[in-house]
Amino acid sequence: MNKKVKIGQKGGTVTISDKNYKGAGGEASIYVNGGMCFKMYHDPSKKIIPIQKMKELATITNPQVVLPKDVIYDATTGEPLGYTTNFVDNAEPLLKLFTKTFKQDNNIDAKMVADLIKQLQLIATDIHLAKCLIVDFNELNELVTITPHSLTPWFIDTDSYATPSFKATAIMDSVRDRRVTTYDSKGIMHYNPDEMSDWFSWGILAFFLYTNIHPYRGNHPKYKPRDKQKQMDDGISVFHKDVRVPPCIAPFNTIPKRHLDWFKDTFLNNNRSVPPFADSSVPLLVPAAIITVKGTNKIDVIQVGSYSEPIHSVSQHFGLNYVITQNCVYRDNLLLMNCGKNKKTVIVPSSDGTMVAASILGTKVTFSELTTSREIGTIASTDMLVRNGCVYTNTNNKMTENAFTTLGIKTVHRITEVENLSAYSTTFYEGCAIQDLLGKKYLTLPFKKGSCFSKYIPQLDGYRIVEAKSDKWVTVIVAEKKGQFDRFIIVFNKEYTSFDVRKVDDVSYDTINFTVMDNGLCALLASPTELELFVNNQKVEVLEDPPFDSTMKLFSTTDGIYFINGNSIHQIKKK
Repeated sequence: MNKKVKIGQKGGTVTISDKNYKGAGGEASIYVNGGMCFKMYHDPSKKIIPIQKMKELATITNPQVVLPKDVIYDATTGEPLGYTTNFVDNAEPLLKLFTKTFKQDNNIDAKMVADLIKQLQLIATDIHLAKCLIVDFNELNELVTITPHSLTPWFIDTDSYATPSFKATAIMDSVRDRRVTTYDSKGIMHYNPDEMSDWFSWGILAFFLYTNIHPYRGNHPKYKPRDKQKQMDDGISVFHKDVRVPPCIAPFNTIPKRHLDWFKDTFLNNNRSVPPFADSSVPLLVPAAIITVKGTNKIDVIQVGSYSEPIHSVSQHFGLNYVITQNCVYRDNLLLMNCGKNKKTVIVPSSDGTMVAASILGTKVTFSELTTSREIGTIASTDMLVRNGCVYTNTNNKMTENAFTTLGIKTVHRITEVENLSAYSTTFYEGCAIQDLLGKKYLTLPFKKGSCFSKYIPQLDGYRIVEAKSDKWVTVIVAEKKGQFDRFIIVFNKEYTSFDVRKVDDVSYDTINFTVMDNGLCALLASPTELELFVNNQKVEVLEDPPFDSTMKLFSTTDGIYFINGNSIHQIKKK
């Protein structure tokens, strides 16, 4: 596309091209130009936002509500195409903060979460004061900017809000208030939102943020994992006497009492009210529960190490284990480096075995010799991934390979550009990147040193990617469509010349947790009660009730498969 558009009736003209593409939804595509978002409807004649609705939305004065600003017109025909908004960059969907693993990896503590919940409450209040309703108050319609000590929410997709003159009907099932849901004689659902239904949705998000579990996702003997919608329909929440929750969930008594009482009244008694503000600025601090793991009739568990603080990751190089904890890097039990201020730290080897630490701080990645702390290079990037003993960054819209060679006594930083990346629609994940190229999703994978490819994955058409991870020949992606989360398991052959895709429908969003051994065996935690073992997608062995959960990151070495349990490391062996 290469289209000239006019901003407002009297505004300037800008050119929107494919290089400006950010992403697409069911109704519109998003482009970025000059620090502004351009939302352009697929069918403007049916979906264009009325001027009157924009005026009514403009009465919302909170700056963290990203409102439509100006109508976009075709510069040639004068036909309306969409509207502009402010561009929120470097932000994560609220959904990511629902997992304990993400919070730990990003050093998000309980005080930051409590403040975020308060901000969501204040912003929702401001929206209601403007006589508007959020309606689809879900975990993907709020973005969060993460800094070392704070979280800032942004409310997006505000054109779908209800205003005094315009209704809203779209609602994600995970936050839908059954109290205002009706069905006609044909079985068609009708949603009749009000302020209390907005607060019900807020309550679900707030409870999820406090505890890392949806209030209607506990385990009840009457409901199977596939029955989560019916469980919510029936009002069976985590407060029900027969519901059990996983041990990794944050204790409910850590929630400030006013909010806990409101949650019980809402999710147990099925009452609706405006939530009070929390009676404390931070959830009650209690000692972190030590989760004891035991083997099962099919899996042995052996503890092999422990540290004084939570472990983020473990990698093996030249037969030695390098452990990255919340603040430090160890070689086995030897402290090598303090990394507490860095957003993220990884370890890779140079050609002679000298270990290099790569750390993100602000908008650059810094590379240092691990044992001497001597800086050996920097590169502009806000994210990175590790494969092939190299660090890959998004630098100047290029997948850039950062490798390290030793010349004499000097470690040299070598930079190689291995793939082009789209400017606005590339997202880095663990072990891979995904590009949205005009609606088509491409998996970008540096499959060996010096080589990278971008493969179109047609199975992802129409989906919004929310999480991904790649390890050796296996890539797992979780994506959303129409409020449902599906999992895609992509397995390449050893030469990366072909691949197979297996789709699992309607999964609960959680951290992707799997590892692949050198022989190709993949261990994937498919659900809290199922561990999948496979080499390819045609033959999958399922072990029930594995002795770990999604918060306990799987990894493998030449010695076998392990998992991290807080401060300790455990090996698992199939009996």
